[in-house]
Amino acid sequence: MIWGVATLYAVALALIGFWPTHVDRDIDLFDLAPVRWLVSDVGLLPAVAESTIEMLANVVLFVPLGVLAMLLAPRLSRRATTWGGFGLSVFIELGQAVARPERTASLTDVLTNTWGAYLGATLALVMTNQSHRTISARSSRPPVTNVQVSSLGPSESGDVGGRRTEA
Repeated sequence: MIWGVATLYAVALALIGFWPTHVDRDIDLFDLAPVRWLVSDVGLLPAVAESTIEMLANVVLFVPLGVLAMLLAPRLSRRATTWGGFGLSVFIELGQAVARPERTASLTDVLTNTWGAYLGATLALVMTNQSHRTISARSSRPPVTNVQVSSLGPSESGDVGGRRTEA
């Protein structure tokens, strides 16, 4: 089931990322209630409201990536998932810049997509109650226990740093 969802998401993401034109080209954002609210009630300029909605859409677009990656690969950390989202976003934006000149590659898209992957990974951790997976380095190392510290100076028995010396 989850692999089917992941496959559908991957296809949708590829279509959105590499569609020949902007996917929201034929949508009048000012017909949408959130944009109208941002302009009329919050007082944002129309261009600011439009870019705010676009940034939020980019965040939301990558939340499923973070969730699905964490659920499908239980050993992944949130950090690794976030870096994966960053890498995929860079790949999409570079692909748009090279193969789709009518599209607009954007650093803002990379940042908001990465943020979405991070939020998705965090959501997956909360959903599965596995907050110990936040940093891969910590989760892969066993805890340090029973550490004995020896003195570097001479002890009463004549040991120096664990070596016996003749007096």
